[in-house]
Amino acid sequence: MTSGMTLPDPALLARDRGIELPCQRRDGALWYPEAKDPQREAIVDYARAICRACPLRVECLNYAMSVPERYGMWGGLTESERDTLLRGKRPRDRVARDLAGPTHLPVPTVPARTVAASSAA
Repeated sequence: MTSGMTLPDPALLARDRGIELPCQRRDGALWYPEAKDPQREAIVDYARAICRACPLRVECLNYAMSVPERYGMWGGLTESERDTLLRGKRPRDRVARDLAGPTHLPVPTVPARTVAASSAA
């Protein structure tokens, strides 16, 4: 996927197209959960669901893969999931479903406990 060309940053694409991205309405800590956080899996699942609702999810993932972005959730994938794809390996079933599944789903609601935990990080 890395051809030496960096694709446009999704935030700039959104600005140019007049789109408000779901990720820009959330605390930035949500996209960078700590590896040792006991709620990491729930936080990642919540962030992934928000990404699924994004009209630029594919562009975001392509950007992260072209840089390559080493940290955080981009286009619905974690750093380790993107690394797996960059190395040409088959992603886990859940990730493969996300990549093949529909985009632009409704933004989910999440229990306040999970959001508060991600904001406190």
